[in-house]
Amino acid sequence: MKRLGENRFGQWRLIASMLLTAFPAVAFSQGRPDIIWVRGGHSDSVNSVAYSRDSQLLVSGSSDRTIKLWRRDGTFIKSLAIPYDSNGQLIDVRSVAISPDGTVIAAGVEQYNASTQTEFGAVQIWRISDGQLVRNFTGYGAVVNSVAFSPDGQYVASGSSDRSVKVWRLADGTLVSSRSDHVQRVNSVAFSPNGQWLASGSDDDTAKLYRTSDWGLVQTFTGHTNDVLSVAFSPDSKRLATGSWDGTARLWYVTNASPPLSLMHGSNVFCVAFSPDGKLLASSAWNGSIKLWDSRRGVLVDTLLGHSAPVLTLAFTPDSQILASGSWSPEFAIKVWGRTGLSPPYRLLFTVTNHSTSINELIFTSNDKLISGADTTARFWEGLNGRMAN
Repeated sequence: MKRLGENRFGQWRLIASMLLTAFPAVAFSQGRPDIIWVRGGHSDSVNSVAYSRDSQLLVSGSSDRTIKLWRRDGTFIKSLAIPYDSNGQLIDVRSVAISPDGTVIAAGVEQYNASTQTEFGAVQIWRISDGQLVRNFTGYGAVVNSVAFSPDGQYVASGSSDRSVKVWRLADGTLVSSRSDHVQRVNSVAFSPNGQWLASGSDDDTAKLYRTSDWGLVQTFTGHTNDVLSVAFSPDSKRLATGSWDGTARLWYVTNASPPLSLMHGSNVFCVAFSPDGKLLASSAWNGSIKLWDSRRGVLVDTLLGHSAPVLTLAFTPDSQILASGSWSPEFAIKVWGRTGLSPPYRLLFTVTNHSTSINELIFTSNDKLISGADTTARFWEGLNGRMAN
């Protein structure tokens, strides 16, 4: 029997797609009259977006079998068409990341063999300058759900539904580590900002910590009682946050054996995110709530209410002054919360309801522009006023 958390994302995307097909007029009539659509959008769901370190380039990956590149102002640059054949049909671009030097894109993909009716995956490396596929890392028995570059740009890590955490060296295409320590699918991978650690979260209810010096397993974080959906390192790389379908977020200490802080959200947790100043941890949940925690003490600071649907994604601005949240059906909304200097620390600034399906990812750039990925487009907003960015 499948547990409650299994296959939820695939089911939601299918339902959302059916609803959008059946009720397009309703879906596209939502929103405000002063918000326009970005040109050159995808023709299927946008599953992942990533911004370059210099905030000049946005990359989006979609179920339409393309990766698209955009300028900071939302101008469409180019589309990278994933190679397609009848025996290796690409189903999804599930995750994208841009190398720290801004020269290449990593894409985690899901593919399907029509002849054998089997699923497999790959990590593809695309050169941004000319749009060429320069490396294709294979050997996955299932979809690649998450990709991440190391801070120095030398390695790309991946987490797959085949239970593997793999690390590839970009310079020569060598597979430097392939671990199957998890016993169920891997949902998320993340490098620590100092480059010393790699973390993974899995449906086996655990997160694992690897040292990047030799890719050895250092620690398994146990205690969650359901899928670990999200992992995030603190800015100082000393703590790891995990979000789980069991209704809790946990704060683990990377470098010592101190017991974790268990933060009882009270509903299935989809996403965890540290504020860039390291003071807060945000968690978002199925019941539409967002909780803000003192990241040092694990004390609840505030609960942000206003969403009427599950909150799938969170993003802080680099100055930690603004928090954006994105929701699923039937709301399809982005809410932007700002720090006021009063108590409570954040209040709702505005709501954007211009997407027609679930908002899967949000990113704030260094100049406070908000990037949202959902339905068939990536959108650019001015962080403080809720208007489409120029």
